[in-house]
Amino acid sequence: MSSSALTMSYLHVPRKTPFTSNTIGQQLYHIAETYSEKEMYVFYGDNERIIFQQMKDSSQRFAASLLSRGMKKGDRIALWGFNHSEWLTAFYACTQLGILVVPLRSELPLHTVSFIFKELKCKVILLTRSPANLVERIFTLMPELHDNDDRRTDQQFSRLFPDLKFIIYGDGLSFEHVQNRSIYKLDTFLELADKSDIDKVTAACMSIDMDDPALTYFTSGSTGSPKAVVLSHHALLNNTATSGAYRAGMEGFQDNWDSVRFGITMTFSSSGSFIGTFLPLVRGCTSVILYPDFTVEAMAKALQDERVTEGAFCINHMAQLINIPDFNMYDFSNLRIVNSTGSVIPRKLRQRVEQIAKRNGTYGMTETLEVMLSHPLDPQDAKNEDCVYPVGGTEVKIVNDEGRVVPVNAQGELLVRSYSLLLYYLGEPEKTREFKDDNGWAHTGDVAVMDHRGFVKICGRIKDLITKNAVNLAPLELERILNQHQSIEDTMVVGVPGDIAGEEVCACIRLRNETTLTTEEVIEFCKGKVFTLLVPKYIVFVNEFPATEIGKFSRQKMSIRAMEMLGLKQETKE
Repeated sequence: MSSSALTMSYLHVPRKTPFTSNTIGQQLYHIAETYSEKEMYVFYGDNERIIFQQMKDSSQRFAASLLSRGMKKGDRIALWGFNHSEWLTAFYACTQLGILVVPLRSELPLHTVSFIFKELKCKVILLTRSPANLVERIFTLMPELHDNDDRRTDQQFSRLFPDLKFIIYGDGLSFEHVQNRSIYKLDTFLELADKSDIDKVTAACMSIDMDDPALTYFTSGSTGSPKAVVLSHHALLNNTATSGAYRAGMEGFQDNWDSVRFGITMTFSSSGSFIGTFLPLVRGCTSVILYPDFTVEAMAKALQDERVTEGAFCINHMAQLINIPDFNMYDFSNLRIVNSTGSVIPRKLRQRVEQIAKRNGTYGMTETLEVMLSHPLDPQDAKNEDCVYPVGGTEVKIVNDEGRVVPVNAQGELLVRSYSLLLYYLGEPEKTREFKDDNGWAHTGDVAVMDHRGFVKICGRIKDLITKNAVNLAPLELERILNQHQSIEDTMVVGVPGDIAGEEVCACIRLRNETTLTTEEVIEFCKGKVFTLLVPKYIVFVNEFPATEIGKFSRQKMSIRAMEMLGLKQETKE
């Protein structure tokens, strides 16, 4: 905490521990020597346990096979599917070669997937062992794969995606009717490399720089178009170490990392999973992967069976856990810290969570990673509601519309400057400059207030994104789809309070004259055209949209009106 009372809304928190200069691959080599036989990852749903040395060896062999097929530094590989060991094997392999990893959510609309494959010039696609419909979706994107002519060259592999060289698929998927030499089952692919290729991997890994790009996550801006956020090895590793150290400062944790078992319920394709993904890499602890095939019963059983001590959970998963039938039948006594991610946790849910574990709230974005936490060592009165405190090595300021720092307790836009910021938006230099200015400040687009101690309270979003299940959703994307319907004159999509946590999507629709449309028909029209979470839960039909005094349509007023029509109430905070 700041040693003296602040008068202006600016704070720099010094970092107490030095940064590492290792890359992710180099760190894996180092940590595998120290914790060779210890469990690194437990894939609970797959009944699979991966020790540190095994992850190093399997990822090296995967990297060697990539080299044997001509992959090199700067190339891009898409990882599509659920959380399985092959996802992490491929990821660690790519970090050793300087190949940029592009994680994709399995349920993304095909037009978005096609856009990503084409615009990012992905040369390889890895399909994890589930979900099974990935094969069907690949065939929909590339029907020419049904052509069994084995004489086709790499250049003819896909007409729509000319940069694509080959596809790798995990166990459980089937391309049994396809005889194409550029489609590999994972086991077969791993046999392509020889000893000389593995030696080349080690040399390549040592040549990668800490500031090289490692991973890109996708986020949606207010326009709804996907933006590829490129993050460096340095940002990912050091932000994980910092965030983990702050949480471990809680009573009973200190530096005893050998006993930490970290649970994750988020997908690897979500930036919210990065702490649980990389914590074993920087601290030598074990992560327990509770996804795919998530059910609250499986989550509760895994927390109990694997003696999970800390977890990063989506708020909806946390709410389901607290409300699980026969709650008292499970043993959660090992669980010490619960990390809520993605959005503000409602007060009632927060109170119930804190009955079983200390709660650690976080603030961050895909572009910044975790830059503020609810500080575990502060007095109780500092942990009220949604106050967060910057992590070491981070600067935070609140500015007015002119970009000047405001006094404490005054609202303004939150700006952040940190080692963990994105390198750039891939292929979008203008958007990069718009987000990160010439002085290195990230413009978060959030309204916030800083108090005299340096604690920050997030008040809301400048832009009108809807936060559902810890995912930011762009209303404009759904509006564009709905406005294609022949019976719809215009649409305004807003967020309304959810039943359990976060927000729900509500589509407010003006129909064309002399037309009718049912709620069920609207929802059915949306399915398959937009991201699953963006399919609206609520539909309201209106004659007009409310406007501001200067004539602009107001989403805020429309949201309030929709809540009144639906009989929903916004939870009040104490």
